[in-house]
Amino acid sequence: MKSIDKVPSDPHFHKTKNGVLIECYHKCRQLLLSWQFWLGTTLGFPLEHLIWEKVWPFRLLTHWLGL
Repeated sequence: MKSIDKVPSDPHFHKTKNGVLIECYHKCRQLLLSWQFWLGTTLGFPLEHLIWEKVWPFRLLTHWLGL
């Protein structure tokens, strides 16, 4: 029995032949194909690197850990 208004990317579960529920990951798999994910990753990495290297309390922690 399927709901008509349910979006396919909503988290949901499937039942195996043994009756075990398995969570379905449609949304996670679709994330890798979205432009928002890749834009955020591309812009976020240099910003994060800048923060850990230049901002005082984060810089102390980075150098203390030997990174």
